[in-house]
Amino acid sequence: MKTLKKSLVFIVVFILGSINIANAQINYPQRPDWALYDEHGNEWVMPPKHGQVLYDKNGKKVIPPPKPDINLSKEQITKMNKWRQDAYNKAKPIFNEIKYTKYKIREIYEDPDLSKTEKNKKIEPLIEKLKKLYAKADDIRTADFERFQSILTEEQKKKLREFEKANNLPPPPIRKKK
Repeated sequence: MKTLKKSLVFIVVFILGSINIANAQINYPQRPDWALYDEHGNEWVMPPKHGQVLYDKNGKKVIPPPKPDINLSKEQITKMNKWRQDAYNKAKPIFNEIKYTKYKIREIYEDPDLSKTEKNKKIEPLIEKLKKLYAKADDIRTADFERFQSILTEEQKKKLREFEKANNLPPPPIRKKK
């Protein structure tokens, strides 16, 4: 009788353990489809260098998107690089704050001790904060683009617009009137 009970307990535990293992295998995260690889099959996480060849998960060569040929002068390139770095330095703390706020929202959602209404009350101000942070980041990006546009010649601007239309790119950012 004791061996029968032990056997039944063993079978039940084994079945429950099998179900948990099967679920863990099903929910295991997969690599994203957009992952890129170098010629040796190593996953590439940095932006590719000029002329570097990358491949998708099936080994097919990935062709980088075209870049506009607007013949920038060395002075324009120097100014743009400096402005881009300045914009990055301004935006970095904002994006760090966005990450932290998203983390706090996720933490509240996963708290089992809070009811749904309590969670919503705590999350509402964080979502408003996120909206303001995204607006700040968008203002920085728009200002950077306007400065970029300010040093282009009319011919360069025309070439840039033609490139955008030919490659179905989204329209440039426009400062919202308040």
